[in-house]
Amino acid sequence: MKQKVPQNTENSIKNLIFDLGGVIINIDFDLTMRALQAYTDIPLGVGAYLGKNEIFYNYETGKISSEEFLAQIKEKYQLSATNEQIIDAWNALLLDIPVEYVNLLVSLKSKYKIFILSNTNPIHIGGVEAILAKSSQIKHLSELCDKVYLSYEMGKAKPELA
Repeated sequence: MKQKVPQNTENSIKNLIFDLGGVIINIDFDLTMRALQAYTDIPLGVGAYLGKNEIFYNYETGKISSEEFLAQIKEKYQLSATNEQIIDAWNALLLDIPVEYVNLLVSLKSKYKIFILSNTNPIHIGGVEAILAKSSQIKHLSELCDKVYLSYEMGKAKPELA
């Protein structure tokens, strides 16, 4: 996000597309893995995000609800935790949204159509918006862009062709 748009192409660019995780919000998947590991004896594998698992894929594509997700991971990984503890562990990967990124998006929105895309889920979006509200006067991602495309709302995940 720190690169400038080359002068000779500025007029031809009309839309800018940003990923959410790792671009707008800083993330660390290992923090979630370590936090979940505290509630089970099953080795979860720090450094290997569970997102490739069918439960996580189904959650991030909207095929199951948050309640179903929590119940399924609690059972599959034998988590001895409350739903609130699991939610806190699940959101542990969400770090910060630098205020300069927020300011840049606000500035760019006056010149371009801005779109945010993300493979994500309702629990993480709640966490992202809480972090956004703490770091700025903005409460919703939709205030930073023209349209937010979230995998769980669309029923599709990047990099699926559809």
